[in-house]
Amino acid sequence: MKEVLNTFMIGMAHRNTIAKYAVGGDRYVGLLLVLAAAMLGMGIFMPIATVEDYRGLTGTLSVLDAVKALYGQQDMGGVIVLFLVGILWPVLSLAVAFDLWYKHPIQEAKFLKNAPRIRFFGSVWFVLAVLVGGFIYQVQFEAGGKVHLPFYFILLSVILQKLCFTRIQLLLNRIQFEEVDE
Repeated sequence: MKEVLNTFMIGMAHRNTIAKYAVGGDRYVGLLLVLAAAMLGMGIFMPIATVEDYRGLTGTLSVLDAVKALYGQQDMGGVIVLFLVGILWPVLSLAVAFDLWYKHPIQEAKFLKNAPRIRFFGSVWFVLAVLVGGFIYQVQFEAGGKVHLPFYFILLSVILQKLCFTRIQLLLNRIQFEEVDE
């Protein structure tokens, strides 16, 4: 059982990934990434809000339901913004973090290609946080609606992503500093 948990936390033993350099609490970054992905999935697929009439949306909606409804109304600007910010960006940022943590060995070109991306996602994560806060304000105060618990799963996922990105960035800096010293 301990070996299964160890493999889950730091990846396969034969790969020299960034997870191998994690010590202490940083060893749990992989678990936090899995938790962030699960929270994001629940937030995307479960109903996040109930609105009376907001931009043509009515009833209890999930993120995917809102994208479909906006697409049905030919509101392509709303579809693009909601899809990019609410689904694609968080999924892509988690995929890059998973790749760095579990998949790509440090010496590979893919690792070197994805390292700046995790720095980018870590530095602009606040855009998602501000949009989440703006959504809460719009639904509750402008549309007279109600935000449901799965919406807070998205917020928790964004917070966990920032925590993971920060820890991964610190590990990247430490590894690069050790390579320069050698």
